[in-house]
Amino acid sequence: LVDMMRWTTNPLTGGWWDGWSQDVSHPTKIGARGMAEALVKGLLDWLQPTPPRAAEMISTPDTSDNKLVNPLFIDHSGWAGTYTVEPRDGFKGNVIVLPPGGQIITQNVDLIKGRNYGFSFRVESPDASQFAAYINYTGQTDNFAGLRSFNGTIERPMTFYRENTALYDKATVMFANQGTGNVYIGQAGLFLLPDLKDA
Repeated sequence: LVDMMRWTTNPLTGGWWDGWSQDVSHPTKIGARGMAEALVKGLLDWLQPTPPRAAEMISTPDTSDNKLVNPLFIDHSGWAGTYTVEPRDGFKGNVIVLPPGGQIITQNVDLIKGRNYGFSFRVESPDASQFAAYINYTGQTDNFAGLRSFNGTIERPMTFYRENTALYDKATVMFANQGTGNVYIGQAGLFLLPDLKDA
């Protein structure tokens, strides 16, 4: 329950805040806005944040909202570049192991311009490392989302997730390691989000 009296009542007078009521029981626009803000504040304690998405199963772009090929890195399909694949605690499926020294892997993807997507991956880098992970629009200087030149250690698997609207219809997903230690990346996703205006 939200104690609306607490938020709408002037404690010095016991009545509505000045300008919040048009009569003794109905709020003005300002009063309604104050009540809505109170409701949001009251509900925040009850609502939990949504955990970031990550690939949870083997899927193909044709049968899933995940538009990446081989998102759990079961083998070497779908990705270009030099890397190895191995199982690792804390990840579903396998991880790609990007060795130090400027190693890059990529995957080209088709997008629907104007639609919303969520880009995610899980990453671990227990040794000092510098890595980047982002989606670059093909032939453009704009990026969809990602991390550039993250420098540091990640002691346990962490999930990166970012939603954005596609500005173009072609892009490249890229993971790069330019540091001194291995980078482990798994559970990659580029999720086509529901178009709520059509719902």
